[in-house]
Amino acid sequence: MSAQTVNESKFFDNWYVGINASASVKTTGTAWMKNFNPGAGVRVGKWLTPTFGLAAEGDLFLRNRPYPVSGTLIRAAAINFFGTVNATNLFCGYKGEPRLFEVVPVAGIGVQHSFNAHGEKNVNAFRTKLGVDFTFNLGSE
Repeated sequence: MSAQTVNESKFFDNWYVGINASASVKTTGTAWMKNFNPGAGVRVGKWLTPTFGLAAEGDLFLRNRPYPVSGTLIRAAAINFFGTVNATNLFCGYKGEPRLFEVVPVAGIGVQHSFNAHGEKNVNAFRTKLGVDFTFNLGSE
C-alpha cells in the first residue's frame, strides 16, 4: 500500500487584482478616430484550480462622444461577475507555477447604470461579457 497526500490551497491563496483599460466608439455616421470614449476598472478574482476561477469587476465608462454632453464625466458604471478559464493550463498542462504569458477566456453577467445616456434619463440594464484576457505574470509575489 502507498499513501498519497494532496496539498490543498487555503482560502487566501490564488487571489489576484487586475486593472482594466478600455475604449469604445460609435463606428457609423461619425469620425470614429476622434470620438473614442475611454473606460477603466478593477477586477478581483480567485483561481479555484489552476484552470478554473471566478472574478468580479467594476468598470467606469467616461465621456459620451459623439453624442451631446450629458452633464457628467462618467457616462456609465458596471459590475460584472464571471467565470475564467486558463486556456494555457487547460491545453498545455499546469507546470506548478504561473507562466509569464497566459490566455484566459472570460464569460459572465452583470448590471450597468447609464447616466443621462444620449440625452435620456438614467438607465439600468443587465449586461453580458465575453472576452479573452492576455495576462502577464510579473513575479511570484
